[in-house]
Parts: sequence; structure tokens; C-alpha cells
Amino acid sequence: MKLRVRALLETPAAISLRRATGNELDTNRYIPGSVFRGALAAAFLRGGGTADAAEFKKVFLDKPVRFGDLRIGGASPWPLSARACQENYEHPVIDLLLRRDARLLRECQENDLSSGLRCGAKMELPNGFYLDSRKDNQIEPRYQKEPVKTRRLAHSEIDPRYLKVRPRQFHSSQVIEANQYFEGFVQADEERCDLLRRMIEDTSKNHPAYIGRGRSRGQGRIRLEVVSEEALGLDEMTEAVRRFSEVAEANGWQDKVVFSCTLLSPTIVLDRWLMPRYSLQAGDIGNSLGGYECQPAFNRTVEVSGWHAAAGLPKPETTAIAAGSVLLFVAEAGGDKREEYSRLARILLAAEGNGIGERTEEGFGEVAFCDKFHIRLAGVQ
Repeated sequence: MKLRVRALLETPAAISLRRATGNELDTNRYIPGSVFRGALAAAFLRGGGTADAAEFKKVFLDKPVRFGDLRIGGASPWPLSARACQENYEHPVIDLLLRRDARLLRECQENDLSSGLRCGAKMELPNGFYLDSRKDNQIEPRYQKEPVKTRRLAHSEIDPRYLKVRPRQFHSSQVIEANQYFEGFVQADEERCDLLRRMIEDTSKNHPAYIGRGRSRGQGRIRLEVVSEEALGLDEMTEAVRRFSEVAEANGWQDKVVFSCTLLSPTIVLDRWLMPRYSLQAGDIGNSLGGYECQPAFNRTVEVSGWHAAAGLPKPETTAIAAGSVLLFVAEAGGDKREEYSRLARILLAAEGNGIGERTEEGFGEVAFCDKFHIRLAGVQ
């Protein structure tokens, strides 16, 4: 079961990208699952709460509960296969994952309405996040960049003896502006979802939650609320698998069953020696996917770390597959395709619910399979 949770920033917030050192600090542009989880647990402990220790353990210490990342307006990170015109943001975004003509799409193919000439501007990966948005009664959504509003705060340290600025003590910090909504999911069974709903409602009414740094200066106060409850749908996943394979076949993958795996958050997977891997394998998704092979696609790695606020210590740094990475898995289409679609859908649905890799309870390993983004922008009807 999924609970869609919304967080309103009541004051500016700064979430460290890494251990806070130096005079110039930047911030994450989303609320990581580990930060969300820690904020809710700290607010519950400060307020006394209504749950006992066993219930607290069920929600915050047991792995069956997954706290996903909260992103602006519930947006998604741009897939690494996406490309957008760098001169005219009104030109439609394209996706290279399934396109046979991907190598020819390095320049924008749209025509300028005023001159009638081809744009020809460079196509590059968009930054940040995207949302579906419809304009002028469009039937199909246009994928458009959703900016996170930030600003930079600066201050100087004052010498108390002379009441003037200390030399070389100028500090600046980037913060996320207040009055912005961030949304994401918490995934758990029905019992734990009920406990979470109660905790979030209690936090919203009686005591605020805080995220990030600068709390002594009034930064990072958020208000949480549960906005909806959703169930994972087997029929929807089966249809997505079927449609994706059909679109892939129209792009040259004849007699194959194909599905995509799009990472919505950094994903940590380890090899047999407990060292980070740089790509996924079929076994990471499900043990019964032995016939599927991971095809070269669009992925990269990122170093992830963090700060343990309660202990006052940095978390260990590790390598993860970056959010937005997209991988294709392909198998020969033997037997009845419809049966394979149903079998595959059950496996993928479980992987979406459980997450992939390590530290899934902190928001790592959030995935989407056969995302509509790739189907709609595959270049075929």
C-alpha cells in the first residue's frame, strides 16, 4: 500500500549535499527519504506521540516501511535518455531509449513558427525534475521542467570584542524557498500505513517537523499531511509491460519481451564482495528473471553520503547508480506472450513495492518499470 505524503516548507530549508564544511554551502533540491524519515521520527519523539515503543519500531526500524524521496509537486527526475532543446523550452522533449534514429537527434528537429526554418539547436539532458502538464486543451501531456525555487543567504561573523566583522569569516548558504510543496510516497502494509497516518496527523496538529540545517535560525520547518492512499495495480502493470514491448517491437525489437527500469532515486547494489556495482542485473529485480539480459542504456553513478544528526557524525560515502538512470531488459519471446506479460508484471510490481538494492527504507532504490514517459516519446504511434 502507498500513502502519498505532502510536505509544505513553512520556512526556508537547507539540506546538505555532503558534510557541511567550508564557507559556501549548497542544498539538495528535494527531500531525501532518509531526511523525511528522520524528521518524522524526531517530531514524534519530541511530542511524546501516542504510539508505544513497539509501534515506533514497526514504523521506523523495520525494513517493511519505505520512506521515499519527496520531490517538488510530486515530480520525477528527468530520465538520462531525455533530451530537450537548449534554446527554446517550448519545443517538445524527446526520449532516446527506444528510438532507432537516436544518433540523428543531436539537434532539435522542430521548425521555427516565425521563419519556418529548422531550429537546429543542440539537444541536451534537462536538469532537475519534470511534471506532466497540459496546455491549450492538449490531449497528450507536455513534459516540462519543474524548477525548485532557491536563493542564497549570506552573513558575516562578528568579533564580540570589537563589534565588527571578523576577517575572512564571510559565509553563504543556498536554501530552498518557503511555501513550496514536496510530495512522495511511503510504502508499507496496511497496519503500518495506519500507524504512519496517525503519526503524521499528530505531527501536523501538535508539533512541527524539521529538516536540514539551520534549525537554530528558524530554517527547515515543514508541515506534513497524507493526501491520498493508493494500491499497487497488477492490471495496470500488465498493460504497461504489454504496451512497452509492442512499442519496442515497432522500433526493431522483433520477437522479444522488453521492459525498462527507470531509477527515481539513487540505487545502491553490491557485488559478492560487497563492493558497489555500476549497473543492475535481472536478479536485482527478481530471482526468476534469469532469461532477461540488461542491455546498454543510459546510466551513470553518483557518490552518496549524508549526516547523522542525532550522532553528529557523517554517514559513510558510497557509490550508487544515479537517479534518472534507465536500463533495458530483453528476453526472447518464447511461448504465449500474454502469460509472460502477466508473470513479468507480478515480479515488477513486487520490485516497485519493495525497492531495489540496499537501504531502501531510506528512499534508495525507488524504481518505475515501463514508464509512460518512454512509451509516449518513443517516436511511434
